[in-house]
Amino acid sequence: MVKGTHSDWQKTFDKIIERESENVGVTVNQKTEQFYIATKNGWKPVVGHRITVGPYEFSAVPKKNALVLSEVSSGMNIHSIPMNDGVIRSTDSKESTMRYLQGIGRILEKMVRDMDNFEQRILEGQKKAVAHCGEKPPTEEADTDWVFSESNGIH
Repeated sequence: MVKGTHSDWQKTFDKIIERESENVGVTVNQKTEQFYIATKNGWKPVVGHRITVGPYEFSAVPKKNALVLSEVSSGMNIHSIPMNDGVIRSTDSKESTMRYLQGIGRILEKMVRDMDNFEQRILEGQKKAVAHCGEKPPTEEADTDWVFSESNGIH
């Protein structure tokens, strides 16, 4: 797992958001998907959004007070980004969530670019996951649009 403090991530996120027009090679799937992450107890299904950075695909999955980022093909945890009340309030619509995930994608883009042997780490993660968990189940669509629906009684 990549280390970093919340304030480091917030500073990086703020800088990257300022350069939103420079976004190259980052896409966020607006539809949620069920991914599988590798755990010591096997493959665990989780629901989140796919962030594609060049040839790499990541899942962004909310969990308690953090956004867990994993590489899709290996199920390998990349990083957990703390989510404070301000972030949670600022991502209260589908549109604001997509903007936030675009920013996370740009952070991932920088991480991939700056990390030595990223491709090799992914391949090693895939081998370890398959050896420990078996073949990874396929990713599937997951309908969570009801969360942002006006009729859900939450908003």
